[in-house]
Amino acid sequence: MSRKNYDEIKKKFGQFIDTWKTRKIDVLETIFDKDVICFLSTVKAYPCGSQHSLFGIKNFVNDIPKSDVFHSRICNYACRIGEGEAQQVAHVVCVAAKFEKGSNEPKTFEFTAMFANHWIIKEKGWLIDEIRMDLVKHGGDLESFEEAWYFDIPNAKWYPGVHFPCILGELDSPWNKIKNPVDCGLSDKEQIMEVFAKYAYAIDHNIFGHMENVLTEDVTSIMPPWGDMTKRKWIEALKFHRQCDRYWTHPGKLYEVIIENDKAHAVIYRMSGHNQRTHPYHYTKANIDIEHACARYVFDFRKEEGAWKIFRCRYYLGFVELGKYQDDLYDDTEK
Repeated sequence: MSRKNYDEIKKKFGQFIDTWKTRKIDVLETIFDKDVICFLSTVKAYPCGSQHSLFGIKNFVNDIPKSDVFHSRICNYACRIGEGEAQQVAHVVCVAAKFEKGSNEPKTFEFTAMFANHWIIKEKGWLIDEIRMDLVKHGGDLESFEEAWYFDIPNAKWYPGVHFPCILGELDSPWNKIKNPVDCGLSDKEQIMEVFAKYAYAIDHNIFGHMENVLTEDVTSIMPPWGDMTKRKWIEALKFHRQCDRYWTHPGKLYEVIIENDKAHAVIYRMSGHNQRTHPYHYTKANIDIEHACARYVFDFRKEEGAWKIFRCRYYLGFVELGKYQDDLYDDTEK
């Protein structure tokens, strides 16, 4: 039964993201409670993030700027289920493109949205009664998105009336919010991807206690520009580096995982969702349907006392084309 609940929540979240492309908003009534509390950092008319109720969610979907191409990928999905409630997080990486007549090069908009959603069980099944979304890294020249959505300078700062992020790492974490989760029967592959999701949640939402408890004591990491790092040095380097930025975003797509007893080897691509500082990915009609990553992780995991942990990490920057977008919105962890 717990696995059924987990699958229902995951399916419904995917249906919500699919409406961004299809605009079939009737399905939202089976996903959201009618009195849902919404914090959406993108809505220009509501820079505080609030646009409450099912009516507000429908308006948000309908108001997403139109484009000729819209691709999305759900990464870092994690959900913990308790007694009658669940807390779920994810990163959603998107690219929208519009071609002018006769042009081979589209105007594009790349972005990543981070979610932290609370679910409750009702007669209709699992429904979101609180949704929190922060729009983070973005880039491109498709002006309609810049005109329709709210953006703030992504540097860490404070000023009177500052728009704080909608997601607060400690309070919105599924690992903190659901104290006694049920066992949903996740496969080893899914558990490993949840470890990555927790690692990314830690560094993206500035809650480094989560990073500490997914690493073995003897973990080693090589990550430019720091070179070889111990557990202390890795956390120390990222925590210090993180201070200057308002947001980080590390959506991961699983490429391969090999599991042998209590050890596993995995390659996970860091998906883009934003232009790079130099040499951004150049879109044309030929590659607009090609999914690409901006970096590659090579991980070794070890199971300790029944829980998977990272004991080796290698991080390589650089664009990688991953092939055509597939219909599956998720990071393919079930395959």
